[in-house]
Amino acid sequence: MDKIVIEESGMKFGPFSKENVYYIEKEDVYTKRFYACKISEFFLKAENDKDEVYSVVEAKSSSPKPGSKERFPEFIKEINEKFINTFNIILSLRVGRDHLSEFQRPEFITRDDLGKVVINFILVINGHKKEWLPPLRDALYKEMKAYLSIYDINILVMNDELALKHRLIS
Repeated sequence: MDKIVIEESGMKFGPFSKENVYYIEKEDVYTKRFYACKISEFFLKAENDKDEVYSVVEAKSSSPKPGSKERFPEFIKEINEKFINTFNIILSLRVGRDHLSEFQRPEFITRDDLGKVVINFILVINGHKKEWLPPLRDALYKEMKAYLSIYDINILVMNDELALKHRLIS
């Protein structure tokens, strides 16, 4: 089985099985069609003991402090936009919209029953302090609450230590 490692924001994500990763930033659907959209790094299929898990993963090398009046709200809006754009592109590929028919899509996106998978939006911030994670998660949840509840999506915010513990990075 071929493996892929994705290097983003000073972290190495993976190794993952190539068949379980849609590296959307490098795919034609993005580079030729949606290049003006802000998107997350990649879409990952994983399995835990009881569920199939789909995750949209966004990596950052830093983030503003939650108390910052100027940059923090802007940062939250940017992450929100990236998660939603990425997931909407995946959904468009899944339902087979005609304007996307020329683009390759991973088999798992068209094969799996999306109604039965756990869906996560995961933000990983390299070198971030653990105590700064909950305010970030809360702000993202508040910004995205309606969208998250429509699709029953979990929002996870972690630093590189937690990402390593959860085997997202190596």
